[in-house]
Amino acid sequence: MKQPVHGQTAAAAVGGGASTSAWRLRSLVMICGAVLMSLEIIGSRIISPYFGNSIYVWGSLISIFLGALSLGYYVGGRVADKRPSLRLLGLFIAVAGITMLTLRYISPWVCTTVWETHLGPKFGTLIACVILFFIPSVLLGIVSPFSVRLAALTVSGVGKTAGMLYALSTLGSIFGTLITSFVLIDTMGTNTVVLWLGIVLIATAIVAADLVPRPGKVSAPVVVSIVMVPASIYFPPSQHIGIIGKGEVIKYETDSPYQHILVSEGTRNGRLRRNLQFDRYIESAIYVPQEGEPDDSIQAATGYTDLMHLPLVFNPELKSMLQIGGGGGTVPREYYYHYGFRNSKPVEDFFVQIVEIDPKVVEVAQQWFHLTPNDRLKVTVEDGRMFLKLTQQKYDVILVDAFTGGGQIPFHLTTKEFFTEVKAHLSPNGVLAMNVINALDGRDGRLYRSVLRTWREVGFGQIYVFPKCETFEDQILYNMKRNIILVATMSTERLGKWDIKDAATGLFMDGKVRVKDFVQHAGRYLPGEETRDLNDVPVLTDNYAPVELMAAE
Repeated sequence: MKQPVHGQTAAAAVGGGASTSAWRLRSLVMICGAVLMSLEIIGSRIISPYFGNSIYVWGSLISIFLGALSLGYYVGGRVADKRPSLRLLGLFIAVAGITMLTLRYISPWVCTTVWETHLGPKFGTLIACVILFFIPSVLLGIVSPFSVRLAALTVSGVGKTAGMLYALSTLGSIFGTLITSFVLIDTMGTNTVVLWLGIVLIATAIVAADLVPRPGKVSAPVVVSIVMVPASIYFPPSQHIGIIGKGEVIKYETDSPYQHILVSEGTRNGRLRRNLQFDRYIESAIYVPQEGEPDDSIQAATGYTDLMHLPLVFNPELKSMLQIGGGGGTVPREYYYHYGFRNSKPVEDFFVQIVEIDPKVVEVAQQWFHLTPNDRLKVTVEDGRMFLKLTQQKYDVILVDAFTGGGQIPFHLTTKEFFTEVKAHLSPNGVLAMNVINALDGRDGRLYRSVLRTWREVGFGQIYVFPKCETFEDQILYNMKRNIILVATMSTERLGKWDIKDAATGLFMDGKVRVKDFVQHAGRYLPGEETRDLNDVPVLTDNYAPVELMAAE
C-alpha cells in the first residue's frame, strides 16, 4: 500500500487540505508569538512591585523565557513527529490560555511568598519567574515547530515553510511587544491585559485549531475554558499590589508605563493621611486638609521631606528651585508657598520647576495631592537628565529625589557625568541636595558612599551629610538603612556643626522656614563624612554604576 506523504498526513490532520490549513497555521504562530512577548513585557509589571524594577528582573525574565522556549521547541518537534494533529496543537494552546487566566490569581500569592523568604532581588526574582512563567512559555514554544511539521507538504519545502512561519511568529512578537508596552499597560492595567491574553489564546485554539465544541468531541481544556473565561471576567483578583495598613482604604489605583500607582487613606495620629505608593512602597504622603483650608496649609506626612529644606541653611535667598523626581509634589509645593511669597505677595522672579518622567504620577499628584501648576510652579514630563541637557537655566537649589522606598534609583541619575551636568546648572550660590536611601556604613551603605565619592570627584565646593534620625539611638546606628540627605554647595566656605544649627535656628525663629523639626534635622549634621576614606567603593560613571547590586545588598 502506498504510504502518504507529509502533506497528505497534514491535510488529513487539519481536515480541510493545505489551503485551509495555511491561514490557520499562520494565524496560530502570529497570535501565539504576539501573546508570548506580551506576557514577557507584562511579566515585568507582575514581578517589579515585589522585587524592584532592576536589571535582575529583566535578566530573570529573559533567561526563563528563552529556557522555556528552548524546551518548547524540542518538545513541539518531538510530539509533532509522532502525532501531527492540528487539534492536538490547539489543546496545547488552550492549556496555555488557561494558565494565563490562573496567573492573575496566583501571582500575588507566589510573589509575596517568595519575597517573604528573603532570597533577595536576584534569586527571589528568578524563582518567582520560573513558577509563574515557565509553563505557559513552554506551551507557547511548542507552537512554531509543531506548525512547521503540519505545514510542510514535502521534504524539499521544509526550509521555506519553516522560514515563513518563524518570520510570522517574530512579526507577531514585535507587534505584541509594541502594543503591550505602548498601549495596553497604560490603558488596561496588568490584570486586564493578562485576562485578555488568556481569552485570545483560548479563542485562537477553538477557532484556528478547530476545537469548536461538537457532540462527542468536546475536550477537557475547552470545557474548562468555557467555565473559566466568564468566571475570570466577573470575579477579578481581589488582592492589591500595594501594602494597605489596618483601617486604610484605597482611593485610586492604576498602572503606568513605569510602575503600579496606588493612593490610600487612613487615620494617623488623629488626622486623615493620604499616601502615594509606587509598587509596594510609600513615596509621598500628606495630611488631608479640612474643607476650606488653603493649599499652603497642607502638611507633608513623611518626615524625610523636612530635611529637603536644608539647602535654605546654605542659600536662604533662593529664587529658583528644580526638583528631579516629582512624586506627590510635596516638597516643590512647600517651596512654592513657603519661599515664593513674602507678606502674602509673590516674590519677584521666584519659580519652582518639577521634572517627573511618569505622566501618570503628575496626574495623580494634581488630582490627589493638591499640586496645582502655574507660571511659577511648573511641571515638565521628561527624564531629569535629559531636561538638564536641553535647558540653559541655572537654579539656586536642585533637589534629586528619584529613590524609591525599596532603595532603587535609575543608575543614570547617580553618575559623575550626571552630577557634572547638575553642577553646571547651579547658580554661583547654588545648592544641590539628594535623598539617598541606604545605610551610613557596612555593605548596606555602599551606594551612599559611592554617591559621596562621586560628588567628591565632581568637585563641589563643600559637601554635608544629614541622616534622618528619629532618636539619638538612630543616629549612632550606622548600619541602619534610612533616608540620608546629601547637600553640596558651590561655595568653598565651610560651615561647622554649630554654624549650621545657628543658621537653621535663625531661619526658623524668623518664620522663613516653617517645616517641623527643621532645627533638629540641621543639628544632626554628620561631620567628617566629607573626608572619610572611601576607597572601598567605586566612583559611579555612565560606564560603571552597579547601583542595583549595591541597593540589593
